[in-house]
Amino acid sequence: MNSVAGSLAYQYELAVAAAVVGMLAAFAAFALLGHAVADRRGTRQGWLFLTGTCAGPGIWAAHVLAVMAGQSAADSPDLALASGSLLLAIAGTLTGSAVVARGGGRARAAAGGAILGTALGLMQLVGTSALVAQGELGWQAGPAVAAIAIGAVLTSAAMVLFRELNGRYRIAAATALLAIAIGASHAVAAQAIMYGAEPTVRPDANATGNLAVAVAVVCLAVPLLLSGLTAALIHSQSRRVHRARSRELADAALEGLAFAKNGVVVRVNRQLAELAGCSADAVIGRRMIGEVIKVPPGVSQLAFGDRIDATLPTADGREVPVSVIRQPIKSASSSNEVFVIRDITALKEQEAALRSQYQRFQNALANMSQGLAMFDRDQRLIICNDRYAQMYGLSPEQLKPGTPLRDILNARIANGFFVGTDPEAYIQERIAVARHAVPACRVREMRDGRMISVTITPTGEGGWVATHEDVTERRRMEARVERLATHDALTDLPNRARFIERLTDSIAKARQQNQRVAVFLLGVDRFKEINDSVGHRVGDALLKEIANRLRRRVPESDTARVGGDEFAVLQTVSNAGAAAAEIAKRLQATLTVPFELGDHHQAVFVSIGIAIAPDDSIQPEQLLKDAGLALHRAKSEGRGGYCFFEPEMDQRMQARRSLERDLRLALANGELELHYQPQINLERNEISGFEALLRWNHPERGRISPAEFIPIAEETGLIGPIGEWALRQACAEAAKWPSQLIVSVNLSPVQFKGRNLTQSVVSALAASGLPPERLELEITESTMMQDAESALSVLKQPNERGIRLALDDFGTGYSSLSYLRKFPLDKIKIDRSFVHDLSEASEEATAIVRCVARLGESLGMTTTAEGVETREQLERVRAEGCTECQGYYFSAPLPATEIAKRYLAGYQTSTQRRIISAA
Repeated sequence: MNSVAGSLAYQYELAVAAAVVGMLAAFAAFALLGHAVADRRGTRQGWLFLTGTCAGPGIWAAHVLAVMAGQSAADSPDLALASGSLLLAIAGTLTGSAVVARGGGRARAAAGGAILGTALGLMQLVGTSALVAQGELGWQAGPAVAAIAIGAVLTSAAMVLFRELNGRYRIAAATALLAIAIGASHAVAAQAIMYGAEPTVRPDANATGNLAVAVAVVCLAVPLLLSGLTAALIHSQSRRVHRARSRELADAALEGLAFAKNGVVVRVNRQLAELAGCSADAVIGRRMIGEVIKVPPGVSQLAFGDRIDATLPTADGREVPVSVIRQPIKSASSSNEVFVIRDITALKEQEAALRSQYQRFQNALANMSQGLAMFDRDQRLIICNDRYAQMYGLSPEQLKPGTPLRDILNARIANGFFVGTDPEAYIQERIAVARHAVPACRVREMRDGRMISVTITPTGEGGWVATHEDVTERRRMEARVERLATHDALTDLPNRARFIERLTDSIAKARQQNQRVAVFLLGVDRFKEINDSVGHRVGDALLKEIANRLRRRVPESDTARVGGDEFAVLQTVSNAGAAAAEIAKRLQATLTVPFELGDHHQAVFVSIGIAIAPDDSIQPEQLLKDAGLALHRAKSEGRGGYCFFEPEMDQRMQARRSLERDLRLALANGELELHYQPQINLERNEISGFEALLRWNHPERGRISPAEFIPIAEETGLIGPIGEWALRQACAEAAKWPSQLIVSVNLSPVQFKGRNLTQSVVSALAASGLPPERLELEITESTMMQDAESALSVLKQPNERGIRLALDDFGTGYSSLSYLRKFPLDKIKIDRSFVHDLSEASEEATAIVRCVARLGESLGMTTTAEGVETREQLERVRAEGCTECQGYYFSAPLPATEIAKRYLAGYQTSTQRRIISAA
């Protein structure tokens, strides 16, 4: 016997038709089954019927077309077997779909698929037997079982995919797998059927007969499939409209709604998404309990109809308190449910506020620093706190609610808390105040010295609240504050405000008596240096002793501390000039006697500025300002002097302040720049380096002399950022020069005292890449003299890093030879004043230059003569042994660009010689 598959010659048109009908039937099966699964029990049977009667015949028709495609169909098929195969297709589709539609997990879906797949396999075997050529037929058990098994397995997999997947690919994947199951089952079933060697077949009639049968089958199956698909399409559209309306209704709800299936969210409304602070898609697919909402510990499930308070985590990390109600949705699946979620943040806040309100009220009463008592319109006690009982020594029995005010007042009087001679009058007065229920406040003194402030506040129902506060310490503090408001905290002298008041009165009286008032403003010279050297503790002690000496010399009301180290004294005088000068001398004599401050001995100088009323002004503030200008002049002229105010002082001060304001903006506005003056090595006749000199190009006043703005920068502290900028700029420019050249940068005494000098230098070198040995820092003798030990400590740090140190303007200060030996100096710069005086006639200047040059040579230091302006001066400093020189004879200080163009282009030694010879 031969197998059917071995003898078939396919008609490919029918094979394609079989594939198309099979795919269409598989798609119709799952489209209709989807409605059967989703709809309620009342309509499920109808959808299952359509699934069986539409998809079943379609599957059977695909099978028939596949057999017809083999061109070996019998002349007269076995109608009984053919009908049986059709019934198997319908029954298998109906039964398998019904099992799946009833719900359940993967097992039920697989079982339904197995039923349908088994029916498919049997249909293939029976139908092929009915349609294949007649003769001696038989079945092979192995392929027959394989056909049934393949149909069952693949169809089960298709049903599981249909059950588990969601979205648009669900039906497509299940359809493809079911179509494969139909085709594979047919192919294997063809292997199972055997026929005899001489079947009754007429091949010449097969093509015509097969085509007729195929047309009949298609005409039977396709309308059924199309009718089923049409019904599914119409129903899907209806469901979409219904879902859209449901979604609109859900979005219109005030509460958040979450629709879930088996506890997993499938849809949410707009309100819930907004409450969660995210999109609806971010919520869909998450488990409702535990992921979307957090329930209290111990709660794992929520019964239908129950309400529970939970929290809703939001996208920004907050947890919103919500109430949750779970309700079932009437549908084919009992696992469908809706969660109604309401934001109860405001409710929780109200509950918390109400809970804490009572506690706050109790805490307020218990912790009030004041005593509180509330009475009703009948003057009976409603409530009082413990502080009230403590203030008057009253027991709980005396303060029970309902106690009359009279009884409480009698108890207070009995406890000795009344100062006066008529207790009854006091009681009647208190009762009268309470009866009128008007706001009142008064302070009463107790017998024990306490001061009690009692404030009455009506309640609106005829009662009142009385607060009793012990203001004893407050009154003492007010007196102390009043003293502090008019006196200096450190010295206890009158302060500036009090002095102005006293000065105002004194001027008015002096004018009536045709006298004058002299204002003396005293300032301790170099007080900041004293403070920095001996410490603030000793500095404060010095100010106190100065105040004590002034008290012994002048009435306290006529003196004041008006600033850090500034004191003011006023005196009425007849002869303004002579008398005021004599008073100033006596004040200085009083204060120049050394002070013994514990184990510290301190001598000071005091400068004094003097202004006279009404000569200079009759306005107290202006008079004190004029004295300040005079003090500033006195300080600028030296230590321990005094100076009378002159009108032009104010003009100079205004100009100075204007310059100071402009200087504060100069660095930010790019108005400062560095010019460089060459330093000439006299032995090699070449440039050894350049000194960086600061210049200010004022936008309105033009070039301003450093002698004018550098002192202002030092006094105001602006020299710090300006000096650091200059250091960085000079290093950056020098890094572009040939490696033989150094750059000299001047350090202000203010910079030198700064704690971060070494850090600033190291930072400038690091930023520019300039080697330390190419940087030279210039300091003056006065800088070293102010604090030699501190100066030595500061200078060692850059010197140890290889940075050169030069002593500038040598000979103008103390010129102590011990400092030359003690400090790590590399260069001595002879002041220009000595170079200017060099001539045959000035033997003194020549001797000084010669001495310094030889001293530098013996100490291994370079000596530089500054201010060389003539050929004669150049030859003299060379003859006296100076190592270097600089000055206008060679070049004025020039901008960096001009220096580079004039001296550094094609840098070589011969160029420098030409510069010297040309000069």
